[in-house]
Amino acid sequence: MSPIEAAILIAAFLCAAHYFWIVIRARMTPIARITKTASVFLLALYGIVTFSPVFIIVALVLSSLGDFALTHKTDSAFLTGLSFFALAHVFYFFEFMRFAPADIWVLIFDPSSLALLCLLVLAIALILPHAGALKIPVLGYMGIIAVMGIFGLALPDPFFWAIIGVVLFILSDFCLGLERFRPNLSTVQKQWLARLVWPLYWCGQVLILIGIA
Repeated sequence: MSPIEAAILIAAFLCAAHYFWIVIRARMTPIARITKTASVFLLALYGIVTFSPVFIIVALVLSSLGDFALTHKTDSAFLTGLSFFALAHVFYFFEFMRFAPADIWVLIFDPSSLALLCLLVLAIALILPHAGALKIPVLGYMGIIAVMGIFGLALPDPFFWAIIGVVLFILSDFCLGLERFRPNLSTVQKQWLARLVWPLYWCGQVLILIGIA
């Protein structure tokens, strides 16, 4: 790893750590918006410097834009962030498709795919009834991340860390959905879910980037 590559990763980690500290304090600031966005944008920059696949780089840039949108707590900002992340998952899907088996229908019956579909059903049952006006966009997003997840979990063994990254990313979205939409959660439960979302998400992005390169 070159000094420039190491410096970019360290900067990304420091930005991510700063934002996690903000999450613990439950107090959003303008600087936190910058560090949250930068923590993933710098991963995209690392991907450029290391000649990572273009689809991965584009997905990371879109994710950073989604991160910035989600620092605002309005429904319109959430919908904007959801759209950016949906596009990011589409580009992850494009990358994972390169390694899919010739007969992609066999993936449906893979144990990992079945487990993911069970999680999708659980998410629909727990989250969708409480999504209000965002019900249709949230359902569409669930479908997109499920398809991405099926192909991500089916990556060949050499991409083990990318597979773990996909799992972490999906779990972070599940926790985010519960934290935002479940009305019967206590303040403490919402706080712990919020604290899980960020490390799961950011580590997932890192592992996908490094694992697929």
